[in-house]
Amino acid sequence: MRRRVRPMKERPDAWYIRLPDGRIVKAKSTLSVQHHIESGNIPLNSLARRASEEEWVTVSWVKEISVKKTEREPEATAFGSASDLDVKSEISTRLDPMRLQTVGIRGLVDELIAAFESLIVGGKLLFACVISMLAAAALFLVVRSLFSIWPEGIWLARTVSGSLALLGLAFITTRLTRQTHLELSRMKPVSAAEASRGLGPYVLRVFLGYVATLGAGVGLILLFQHVPGWLFKAAIGWNVTLIEILMTTTWVISLIFSIGFCLVMILSSLVPAILIVEECSVGDALREWRALLNDNRVRVLVYEGLALALSIVAALPLALPVELAMHYGTSAPFGVINWFTLAIPFVLQALAIAPALGFLAIANLFIYLNLRYEQTAGK
Repeated sequence: MRRRVRPMKERPDAWYIRLPDGRIVKAKSTLSVQHHIESGNIPLNSLARRASEEEWVTVSWVKEISVKKTEREPEATAFGSASDLDVKSEISTRLDPMRLQTVGIRGLVDELIAAFESLIVGGKLLFACVISMLAAAALFLVVRSLFSIWPEGIWLARTVSGSLALLGLAFITTRLTRQTHLELSRMKPVSAAEASRGLGPYVLRVFLGYVATLGAGVGLILLFQHVPGWLFKAAIGWNVTLIEILMTTTWVISLIFSIGFCLVMILSSLVPAILIVEECSVGDALREWRALLNDNRVRVLVYEGLALALSIVAALPLALPVELAMHYGTSAPFGVINWFTLAIPFVLQALAIAPALGFLAIANLFIYLNLRYEQTAGK
C-alpha cells in the first residue's frame, strides 16, 4: 500500500520574538520563551506575537508568558550569549524544542551553515569523494567499451552515461540525506553502516525522481534545440522575411522554455529530501514538491541560490588544484594516449565536484525540513 504524505505539522504554541536589536527569532513553545527570558537570552523589552496579522506586544504584557527573571545572566561573547554558542555546537540540536530559530535571511544562512557542519562529520565528505571517483571510473569504462563495440551508437552511449551518472548521484544523495535525517531525528550520531541499512529502495526512488525531473528536463531542452532546425526545413521555399520572423520567434520561445526547464531542474533538488523524509512514492513526492513551491516560491529560490553559491565554495579547495594541475601541469607521458591517461582527468574532475554534491544533498534536506515543518502560513 502506498504511503500517503504526512500532513503539515502544526505548531499552535509557537511565538515570534522581536529582540531589541531588530532580530526576529522563532520559539517553538511558550515554555521555550519563558526559558530564554529566565536565562537572559530574551530581554524583557522584547516584543512578541504569534502571527503576522497580530500586533507586536511587549513580552511582559503577554499573559501566557511568565516574566520571572533569575539572577543568572549568560556570559556575553563576540558571537552572542554563551547559551547561543551551546545551541549551535551540535547539528542535531536544531530540533531542540527550547532552541530559538532565527527568522529571515539570517535563518536561511544558519540552516546552510549547519549543512556545512554536517558534511564534515561522520565520514560524509570522504564517502562523497570516494563514490564520485568510483562512479566516474565505471562511467568512463562503460562508455569507452560501448564506443569500441559500436562506434556509431552515440545515442546509446549518451543514454547509458546519463543513466549511470544519475544512478551515482542518487546513491550519494540518498546515503548522505538519510544519514543526516537519522541524526536529526535521533539527535545523536549515526554510523555509515546504520545509514546504509535498507538503502536500496530509497536509492531506486531517488533515481526515478531524478529521471522524472533532471532526465525529463535535459530531454526537453535537447528537443527544443532541434525545433528551429525542423521548422527551417519545413519552411524551405517560403518568403525570406517570413522565414526570418519564424526562426527568430522560435528561437526566443525555445530559449525561454530552456531557461524554465533549467530552473525547474535546480528546484527539483528538494525531491530526494521529500522521498526520504516522508518515505513516500515518487508521485506523492512530486505532488508534495509542487505544493511546496506554490507556497514558498521566493523563499525556495533564495534558498537554492544560497545553496548553489555555498556548494561552489565547498568545491573550490579541490576543484582549483585539480583544474590548475590539468591545465598547467604535466601532460600525458611522452604523448602516450590510452584509456588510463584519459580516465585519470575524468576521475579527478569527479573528485573535485564531490564536496559540492555532498553539500547540496545535505543542504536540501535542511531546506525541506525548514520549509515543511518550521515555516508557518501565519508568519
